[in-house]
Amino acid sequence: MLPSSLRENLNAPQKDRIARRACELVHDGDVLIIDGGTTTLRMAHYLANRPVRILTNSILIAHRIDAMRSVTGGAEVFLAGGFLYPGSGLLVGPEAVQSLGQYHARWAFLSVGGLDAEGGTNTNHLVVESERAMIRMAESVVVMADSSKWHRKEMVRAFAWNEVTRLVTDVPPIGVGNIHAEILLA
Repeated sequence: MLPSSLRENLNAPQKDRIARRACELVHDGDVLIIDGGTTTLRMAHYLANRPVRILTNSILIAHRIDAMRSVTGGAEVFLAGGFLYPGSGLLVGPEAVQSLGQYHARWAFLSVGGLDAEGGTNTNHLVVESERAMIRMAESVVVMADSSKWHRKEMVRAFAWNEVTRLVTDVPPIGVGNIHAEILLA
């Protein structure tokens, strides 16, 4: 996996549109779980000054929200504990899963390494364990993925389509199976 600093600018306009569209789902006062990733990182711009609570396993997202917050009453950020996965800014492992399991959220916003007919995949089982904990603790699950993720399969299955409430993407998915989620185009 490329370090997040190198992946952040790949498909940047699409990622920004996807992040903006995903943030339109959020209401003031909501509790969100945001998975670390280069698309979810772009949510910071749209959430930093809103009265929401955010739980994340990403020190990059936490830092960016903190740096962008300019109003009292902006986003509150809670970080999961855990092992800092090299090059990713992600906190993973048993401590992260345990920490995530203590919260309840209206929304879980997930990044993904690949999307195929069965659902989503990611690069490492430690990353996926945290994503699975996020899915369990949220009322609704939103997957955010630009078209470069379609028809790509990473090492570990993260979720099946029937676990996803909404998919926010830049192009309509074609030939990837039966997606049960509501599809929102950015």
